[in-house]
Amino acid sequence: MAWIDADDFALDLPRVYREPLLFERVRGKLEGRWADDVLVLEDGVLDVRRTQHTAKVLFGIDIPLTTDAAAGTPLAMYLDVGVPQAQVDIRADYLPYTMNSNLYRWLETALPVGTVEDVGFIWRGGFSQFGQGDQSLQLGLSLRNAEVRFQSDWPSAEAVDAQLLVDTQRVSVWSERARIDAMAVNQLALEVDAAAEHGDLNTQIALTGGVSAVLDLLRNSPIEGQSPGLLNDLTGLGALQGDVSIGLNVRDLNAPPVIHVQTALQDASLHSAQLQLSIDELHGDLAYHSEQGFTGTDLTGTLYGQPVQINIQPGASALADAAVFDGYFSVP
Repeated sequence: MAWIDADDFALDLPRVYREPLLFERVRGKLEGRWADDVLVLEDGVLDVRRTQHTAKVLFGIDIPLTTDAAAGTPLAMYLDVGVPQAQVDIRADYLPYTMNSNLYRWLETALPVGTVEDVGFIWRGGFSQFGQGDQSLQLGLSLRNAEVRFQSDWPSAEAVDAQLLVDTQRVSVWSERARIDAMAVNQLALEVDAAAEHGDLNTQIALTGGVSAVLDLLRNSPIEGQSPGLLNDLTGLGALQGDVSIGLNVRDLNAPPVIHVQTALQDASLHSAQLQLSIDELHGDLAYHSEQGFTGTDLTGTLYGQPVQINIQPGASALADAAVFDGYFSVP
């Protein structure tokens, strides 16, 4: 058994991290033994301090010294780390560069700001062929007052309190409190599967707020580019509830996202400056899909004081160039 009490301690794992992990202080114990040309370091219990955080560590590693020994006992590390609190950039300390490169790059930008609490990190297995065989990694933590960037052209979620889990090639985020622009987020769920054929990243968001806030949100999103002029022409009043789905490919973060917005209008009003008309007492469901444009279901309102039924879907007006918004108004 070795007792460790060291300042300026470095742990160099070049097959996992590009730079050595530097510690201001390490205290604890580590046991070692020989077993058939294998050096076994085990039962390591350490208190460590880095510049930005402290941690409790359990450490062990099997180091075969010959090729024959490696066939029976391959090189493998067993690492458990617990961190009570730190800043979100702690991810750089624990996420290995050998994980899926697209997922690694997305994680570098997806969480620019925030505090993390109750961090748990687990590594099991060897250092080559990340995520294969008996090798696995898990990182779980609580996010507090964080920012989450789904995609470069989509507004970030702010003031996020969430749970985050990284499981080898997957990332999951769950939150019941956040804000996107002036909209309150009641639920946020984000799932990334970097091992999937297309590197799927799917985000589900439940929103509540005013019509004007939703219009502002959509103007600041890729929807503005897909419906040029339409959103800037509209102003609105009233309340709504909505759900937003964003689909991305982490293998090509520059590719346009697939977006689906579903809203339920409640006694709302919309005004078009270009057409100089207002539709009041709007009720019903209004949706947008990046591949289909706008659609409306069971939409009713008043136009010039008269009740109207509103049909919004591709081909509704029989106008050939109405690719994004195609609507038809009828008097019941």
